[in-house]
Amino acid sequence: MEVKTFKEIVETEAPWDNIQWEIDDNYLSARRKGHKETFYNIEKRRMKTEDQRLEWLAQLSVKNWVDPYLAMRKIIEARDKWNL
Repeated sequence: MEVKTFKEIVETEAPWDNIQWEIDDNYLSARRKGHKETFYNIEKRRMKTEDQRLEWLAQLSVKNWVDPYLAMRKIIEARDKWNL
């Protein structure tokens, strides 16, 4: 078993540290920094209700592709930008 200090744990890069979020008029998109193509897009029309937004957050969290807290913040930011 490997024992790490708190500093080592905090400094360890998580898989989602390299994610860049974009919100345009119709999509919330996630892509890896330095890449042109997005790996995840959520359409505005599929985030109109709170239940839909929570389902997206759950899906992203289960897949462990992104930081759930940051995803939640971006979903809220998109909701506010789109006046949903």
